[in-house]
Amino acid sequence: MEQKLKDIKVDIVNYIKTNKVTMKPRWHFILFALLRVIAVVVVFVSILYLASFITLVMREHELFRALGLRPQSVHGFMLSVPWFLVVLSLILLVLLEVLTRKFQFVYRRPIVYSIFALLVLVLVVGAIVREVDKEFRFARFGEKPNAPILGPVHRYYRGEFGERPFVRGMHKNPDMKSMKYFPQ
Repeated sequence: MEQKLKDIKVDIVNYIKTNKVTMKPRWHFILFALLRVIAVVVVFVSILYLASFITLVMREHELFRALGLRPQSVHGFMLSVPWFLVVLSLILLVLLEVLTRKFQFVYRRPIVYSIFALLVLVLVVGAIVREVDKEFRFARFGEKPNAPILGPVHRYYRGEFGERPFVRGMHKNPDMKSMKYFPQ
């Protein structure tokens, strides 16, 4: 066993001497660790923003009222949820899991546990943000005229480009009796 270790050490030294292997400086690892932390924070805040925005859209269109016991209500609710944003949030959650894979609290844990823990963390922090931000100021960040990507998304999902096909009239008709997606 000791002979194998000596052979490995000799091989490594020979590789270094022949410039087949180069050592990386400390700043390289510090820079990449810092970039990883910044990426984790940006993705986490993006997930929180999307969750807050989805809640804002659903509240403005009174989609929570559509959750009745009738199957037609559930069908209308499912058609009017901003699914693109929900799927984008889930993709960002998986990206967050990939980015945190090298951190000690996630390293070598089953992927199901780490994704579940990140999901719970996002939901808890999102609930805290929701309690602190009653006026949805965080979710309304994209309303500003200089928001290049968020501006059109806000205008589309909040009805400024005209109603989305399945949400039409939902927020204007509280009893929902005249909607074709909510038959009585």
